[in-house]
Amino acid sequence: MRAPVTALAWEFWGRYRWGLSAFGLFVGACAGIAAAAPGANPRMFASLSSIWFAMGLGYLIVVFAYGSEVRLETADSGFPARFFLLPVRTWVLVGWPMLQGVLAAALAWVAWDQLVLRPCGIETPFWWLAMLAAVVVTIQAVLWVPFGLPWVRLPVALVVLTALVRAPVLLAVADERFAEPGTENTILTALAVVLIPVAFLVARAGVGRARCGDSPDWLRAIGALRRPRELRARRPFASPMSAQVWYEWRVRGLGFPLLVLFALSILVACALLLEPPGDRKPGFGVALLCIPPLMAAFCGQYMGAMGDITHGVFNLPAFAATRPMSNSALVSAKLRAAAIISGVTWALTVAVAGTWMAFTGGMNGLSQKWDYAVSALGTARACVFFGLIAIGPVFLIWRLLVENLWIGLTGRAWVAHAAITVAALVGVPVAYEWTRWGSEPARLDRIRAALPWAATGLIALKFLLAGAALRALHRRGELSTGAIQRVLGAWVLVVAGLFAALCWLVPVEWTSDYNLAAGVVLFVSLARLLVAPVALSWNRHR
Repeated sequence: MRAPVTALAWEFWGRYRWGLSAFGLFVGACAGIAAAAPGANPRMFASLSSIWFAMGLGYLIVVFAYGSEVRLETADSGFPARFFLLPVRTWVLVGWPMLQGVLAAALAWVAWDQLVLRPCGIETPFWWLAMLAAVVVTIQAVLWVPFGLPWVRLPVALVVLTALVRAPVLLAVADERFAEPGTENTILTALAVVLIPVAFLVARAGVGRARCGDSPDWLRAIGALRRPRELRARRPFASPMSAQVWYEWRVRGLGFPLLVLFALSILVACALLLEPPGDRKPGFGVALLCIPPLMAAFCGQYMGAMGDITHGVFNLPAFAATRPMSNSALVSAKLRAAAIISGVTWALTVAVAGTWMAFTGGMNGLSQKWDYAVSALGTARACVFFGLIAIGPVFLIWRLLVENLWIGLTGRAWVAHAAITVAALVGVPVAYEWTRWGSEPARLDRIRAALPWAATGLIALKFLLAGAALRALHRRGELSTGAIQRVLGAWVLVVAGLFAALCWLVPVEWTSDYNLAAGVVLFVSLARLLVAPVALSWNRHR
């Protein structure tokens, strides 16, 4: 690697070769399916597989923005400081990753558009490609530019990305209504082309300032002007566990609720600004309630980090590795902190959604739904049903936050890449089968007949992994016999209670008791939570 650009290119194509290769294989597999036989509803196949493509595209953008090394909550530049000592100019440090990111994203989109979308009968305008390039460089600029205040980067990123994605609507609000699609395509393409050099200049200026050590910190400047106050003695923690839970909350607990609140605020602002008063539907509040579970599925891996995420999710600082607590205790602290995070996040979401529904007159509809539920289910069942709706999302958010805890605790990036690859390999065939259900009744009958066997196999695998994890934890002294009995007893109690409630609420003609029992057993986490301390032990003793 004699050329500097070759060494900088290796930072992406060498370090992340497995993840990028998996993304390329996914695109190739979907292209093969689209060319061979996408099913009776090819548009459905293209839509479902595009969800996975968008996730892979997000991974690609994060890779070329050094996203795994960026602390979103800080006011400093997110550009890795280790590159500041390299004997190359700042425009090379900034421009070369931007160029590679734009080319990689553009090639991925062209391949997806030509090989998957168009064979399935979906046409896309050209400005999508240009706007994708603008999104890539804009994300890089937002991550690399230093901000004067912490947590400002997140709302700025949400506002900018929303404006780019919703550019046609924003221009329509600004009375730039397009008479024909060709005019819209030309204007939006020109807008994206202008944004690319602007983002490069902004990123170069920000990285240049950070490279010279000139990162603004307005809070520190304001604090220096204040008169020093006497330090108050902090009340000591009751136990090491309470101290660890407090630490997990301070490091990771504030970020997720604030991120969800920012996302909700942006969505509400867009609805208020872009929708006429007569089109503001109370049902939009229900859509807001779906945001925390969706974001928890993507942010849950950060719960597995043991440090402050300064040097990446998969690095284990010596302070965390040598902490005088067992692996089970550290995992337990993370589970308790995740429960607090879930409760706070859901409370904020309900407040925002309730405010929207009150603003749009949707509260009257709630009383009508209550009356309908009482007439259909009875008062007692209606109370249980609405209670599950009110409290159940807290458990769902918690489960999504902690179900992949073990991935980050392993401290190995290849485990995360392998998990994503397996999820893609399983998700694509499932999406493919889904598109063929309506056209082949016999195929649907075979799938329905195979589902109980598949569920039984997954349950057996779950219990096998849980038993192996319990045996390993007991042999290492992590869990005593009494602790194992309490864990299993709590799990059985939750499963039995949820199963009894569903059997009482769900009509018999909808599904069988076996399907309900299998769904509850698979839904309530057990094996992956028990594997988490084993994964942490593997990380601490390497």
